[in-house]
Amino acid sequence: MMIAIAGKGGVGKSTVATMLTLALGKESLVLAVDADPNPTLAEKLGMDARTTLAQVREGSREAGADGVPKHEAVALRTRMALEEGEGFDLLTMGRPEGRGCYCYINNVLKGTLEDMSDRYPWVVVDNEAGMEHLSRGLLPSVDALVIVSDATPAGLRTAGRIAELADELGLDGVKRVMLVNRIRGQGEISSPRSAGVLVLMPADPELEIMDMEGEPVQLDRISTATRAALGRLIASIRDP
Repeated sequence: MMIAIAGKGGVGKSTVATMLTLALGKESLVLAVDADPNPTLAEKLGMDARTTLAQVREGSREAGADGVPKHEAVALRTRMALEEGEGFDLLTMGRPEGRGCYCYINNVLKGTLEDMSDRYPWVVVDNEAGMEHLSRGLLPSVDALVIVSDATPAGLRTAGRIAELADELGLDGVKRVMLVNRIRGQGEISSPRSAGVLVLMPADPELEIMDMEGEPVQLDRISTATRAALGRLIASIRDP
């Protein structure tokens, strides 16, 4: 099952993707994909993204020089970019060096996911802000869309626009969960019906400390309320 995490910048998408990866990785192997050019998923997972798809792109100019067909050399380099964690593998898109568009990296990402996604029970994709990867068809066979927002009016409006764009892209058959993150207090939160199941996740001081100090996310440190919200999120994704 492929889970796409979407939302505007700064709402905690990478933290949510990390918690999903760690929780699902306790039961089966997860492919975690950092598809944001400004990657943070590796740090939150306690990993070192030594090789990225952007570096595969830079190295592709020399690929094939030893007689190996270029597409095979790129595929091999891409597999070597996988970092192995406990219960998950990590693939990082990265930022290209110097000038140049992301077209080649996007195509490598698409081909890699098409090739690898069937090997993993779960694929968690931490997207850049917005819906570019979905609108360009770079994520094959998305099964669940998790729209992350904070409780601010601007964040909720952005989440609503993402849900509308998902409708325009014909993703009406994809499971949708809207996760409103860092809830403080008991104020009422509403979400567009098209955003799907609503899950509220409370502000968690321990997560804030880990974030401020650049520490990996540790599930055994999160609050009981956060753990319960994470459970509701996973149950909503699994719900047929």
